[in-house]
This record gives sequence, structure tokens and C-alpha cells, in this order.
Amino acid sequence: MNKDISEHVIRFMNLAEKRYGTPELKQAFVVRSIYLLFPDIPEYEIKDLIEVFINVSKLTTKILFNTLGNADCCSIF
Repeated sequence: MNKDISEHVIRFMNLAEKRYGTPELKQAFVVRSIYLLFPDIPEYEIKDLIEVFINVSKLTTKILFNTLGNADCCSIF
């Protein structure tokens, strides 16, 4: 995926987070929105990209708050 598509996915994911309550509705909104802008991208690739961003976000949060190994310390002061 190119940078433009990735930025649009993140933008739509943030909008979906505010507008919808269930993960299914959020994902459907992002897929529809990206498909309207980039109709040549298969749906499975959009869903895979969403999954990558979610997993990176979860991992980054653990790293920022240092919850991977040392529960006594926090990286953010």
C-alpha cells in the first residue's frame, strides 16, 4: 500500500471510532470509504491493512507504557 492509502485508512479509522459502537460497523465504514476512493483495491487488502494498524497500535501502547516486562516503571512521565 502506498502512503496516501495508509493515511486515508487511518483517517477513516479515527472517524469510525467516533461514529460507531461495534468493531464490525467500524470496519465496514472504513472498507466502504476506502473502496469509494480506491475502487481497484480488493476488500481483503483493506481489511488486512486495518488489522495491521490495530496490532501496531496495541503494541505501541504497550511499549510506551512499558508494560511488556517491567510493571514497576512507566516510560511516560
